[in-house]
Amino acid sequence: MTDFTKEAIKEAFKKLLAEKPVDKITVKEICNSCGVHKNTFYYHFRDIPQLIEVILIEYADDFIAKYPDVSSLDDCLSAVILFLQQNNLIIKHLSSTNNMYLLSKYLWNICEHVTKEYIDIIIPASAMEENERVLLIHSIKCELFGYASDWLMNGKIDERYYNVRKMLELKKEALQYIDLQI
Repeated sequence: MTDFTKEAIKEAFKKLLAEKPVDKITVKEICNSCGVHKNTFYYHFRDIPQLIEVILIEYADDFIAKYPDVSSLDDCLSAVILFLQQNNLIIKHLSSTNNMYLLSKYLWNICEHVTKEYIDIIIPASAMEENERVLLIHSIKCELFGYASDWLMNGKIDERYYNVRKMLELKKEALQYIDLQI
């Protein structure tokens, strides 16, 4: 029964969050929505920020489980963008408050996961030293996170910025130009 009640509270909150920003939602409103007393809410969650954290962890875990093997950089970026699109209203209502830190934290974890999966698939462990592998994963993760953050800040996806193959070609050209200058 406890798990059922906890799930009911989370679902009521998600439903409310799809309708309005988190700073407009009260514990009383969540409890009324799922038919539990305030004491029951506080038995399961310290406060609304803890409830948000639990939900974001579940979103991140569910997302990661859906993408066990990513086979290209395009797939990495597409997976992250799909996560953002599928959770558009909730993310919008969370990002309008000081919960942006939590949202960014879990988005960072999602970007790291898909990047690591991609690198593990395309580059055998024996082909690269571990410190180089870590550097590459970090670099790509930062780019994915940057794209996702851009989407969060602008509220829309501008397709001009998501041509990964073209981006890599431009970087290669820029690096060659920089080498010529040194």
